[in-house]
Formats: sequence, structure tokens, C-alpha cells
Amino acid sequence: MTYNALETSFEHRFSKGLFLMASYTFAKLISNTDGEDANRGDAQGQNQYNRTLDKAVGIQDTPHNAALMYVYELPIGRGKQWLSQSHPVVNAILGNWRISGVHRYVSGTALGVTSGQNFFGAGNNARASFVPGQPLKNPQFDPDDPGRYPYLNPAAFRRPANMEYGDTPRRIAQLRAPAARRGISSFVPRPSTFSTGTDWGASTPTLTARLSGGSRIRRPIARARSSSG
Repeated sequence: MTYNALETSFEHRFSKGLFLMASYTFAKLISNTDGEDANRGDAQGQNQYNRTLDKAVGIQDTPHNAALMYVYELPIGRGKQWLSQSHPVVNAILGNWRISGVHRYVSGTALGVTSGQNFFGAGNNARASFVPGQPLKNPQFDPDDPGRYPYLNPAAFRRPANMEYGDTPRRIAQLRAPAARRGISSFVPRPSTFSTGTDWGASTPTLTARLSGGSRIRRPIARARSSSG
């Protein structure tokens, strides 16, 4: 297994009550297996005598991983821009509120295209072969209407001939499941507002799957299989 990554981060506290922290990782993971459970096919290779043919991006490979965290203290309450001389009761209700959030954006994982069984006994680890000159992605695929046309181009793959190994990689880096966007936002008072230090408010989680083009999809694309008669 080989893992290489470029990591960068940014952190700054602004003068008006805003704290911002961002990080970004550009990475690549290469391996010749997706796990250690041979019964599920994770550790099985297409050709046990030549495992170098299984070397490809791993199932955990996510090239882009970005995270953003922020905390903003609203300028309302004693000592703030607005209601700075407010009554203690008013300040307890309206003052010292903050908005915070954590958002993460992750690339989709690479897909593999397996073939129906032929006669050399590789089972589900038998991979399909490429059809030269065909695009891997279906030109008619619409990210805004993913149920209308398939994401993959069926004409781009074929079942290998008997006693032949498929030439597609274990995972195809150009074909990926939807990217994920996860986040949670909150609107709460600072703990110092109340003597008990209770931190309460409203939180809004989000989870959105998107294709690399940025359009939302309504269902994930799982591991693809190709079989032909």
C-alpha cells in the first residue's frame, strides 16, 4: 500500500468575533487489495500468480478532502455593538449568541467493473475488459436526473473471452461514486451567558451526495458490474 498526500491548513481569529479554520488534503492511495477478508473477495486477486495486476487506487482513495470550521459571536449584548447597555434580563436573552458550523467535502471513491463468470474460476474477482474508443462515462448521463440514464457507458466494457483476464484496473480512478458534503451548523448562546454553563440552541445537520460535476443526485452509485451474453 502506498499513500501520498499534500496537507495544508489555515487558522485565523478576526477582530470582530469571527474565528475561521480551514484545511485541505490532496491525496492518493494505491494498493493491491481492498481488505483482508478473502471470503468476501476483499483480499482475492484476479490472478493470484500476478498480484501486480491488482495494483490500482484503493477503495479508500479520496483525492480531495476539505474541511471548514467557523465560530461567529454576534455583536449583540453588553459590551457589543448593539444593545451594549441593555438590561441584564434582555442581555441574558438576546446577548452573547454565536453561530458555528463544521463542513466537510470529500471526493467519491473509485468504482470497479466486474464481469460475469467465465471458465477460469476467478468468480466475482473477474474484471471486465475495456472496449477501445468508447467513453467510460455515458454521454447521456444527467446528474440532475440520474435515474434516466446510467452513469457508466455499457458499451465501454465487455466480458473477457474464456481463459482470459480482464484488463480493467481493480478500481478505475476516472469513475467515482458521488462526492459527499457533510456539515452541521448551530445557533447557541455562549456558555458564559448562564451560571450553569449550559450550551443549548439549534443544530442543523446536512448530508448531500454530489457527482464530481457538482450536481446533486438522489441515490448513490454502487460498485458497478458488467455482464453480457
